[in-house]
Amino acid sequence: MSTKENQMRKFGLGRSTCGEEVLTEAHFKEYANAGVEALEISFPLRLCDGLDLPEIKRYADAYGISLWSYHLPFHGPMDMAAKEAEIRTQAIAYFMELIGKASDIGIPLFVLHPGKEPCPEDPVGRAEAMKRSMDSLAQMAEGAA
Repeated sequence: MSTKENQMRKFGLGRSTCGEEVLTEAHFKEYANAGVEALEISFPLRLCDGLDLPEIKRYADAYGISLWSYHLPFHGPMDMAAKEAEIRTQAIAYFMELIGKASDIGIPLFVLHPGKEPCPEDPVGRAEAMKRSMDSLAQMAEGAA
């Protein structure tokens, strides 16, 4: 067995949905045929509320694909480092809701952008944004535990 084949066995082959508009059974069939073993789901914010995660889980199970992680949305108004406390609070609550729904179907890992770009370029503004982001992440970690 070549080194590359051995690495493929050890690590498997994964894919991210990278903001696809839909995720159908046909996608899972294609992924399975291509050897994909694990999938990170990632959808635009405008689609997250309408996701049928139990259906996605059924497709994944039917085709032997692990739902490895959920890349939380990072476009739109959700900003964990926003200056406005109300925006941060809404973002945290929304992300926690998505984490809860995804956890219910067994997704164990979550990818999150801790703020929006562009971040303030001045050192003080960037440091303040980083602190707000760390505070938001600490709240989410507590809730996710």
